[in-house]
Amino acid sequence: MIIEKTCCFTGPRPKNFPWQNEDERYIIPLTERLEKEIRKAIDKGYRHFISGMAIGVDMYAASIVLKIRKEQSDLGLTLEAAVPFPSQPDKWTETQKLKYAVLLKKADKQTIIGQEPTTENFNKRNDYMVDNASMLIAVNSDKPGGTQRTINYAKTKQREVVVIDPMEFYM
Repeated sequence: MIIEKTCCFTGPRPKNFPWQNEDERYIIPLTERLEKEIRKAIDKGYRHFISGMAIGVDMYAASIVLKIRKEQSDLGLTLEAAVPFPSQPDKWTETQKLKYAVLLKKADKQTIIGQEPTTENFNKRNDYMVDNASMLIAVNSDKPGGTQRTINYAKTKQREVVVIDPMEFYM
């Protein structure tokens, strides 16, 4: 893939949103804003997108890319699933597992980072995405953790970083 035309995503799990769940009152405007930023990236020429496939922002972004790819198949959009380890969805709800399986099946490429469920493999997954993209679209809850670490890493790598503040939907 050409890194200059690749965009990746990061953001919190639903339990780490300011509203601490997947409440539609907040998720709908959040995903609309995420779609707007993805469409802006497409307008800039981005065609390859990498999702870390976690519940929450990663899977919202993957779903949006697939939706746009279906609407505008002539654009040649591709989705890569960067999976930190194969057992990532094991502790999720059945609904989350099903959505994950559908997204994984529709992805053009799957990259498995490690075999064990470790923080190190989550971090390696995040670094892989940044290392292979020139843009990061982030939903940042300002909490320390993987999202903030990924944003900081992207900045050290001089990637373009677009940050969506989830608090703007929680007023």
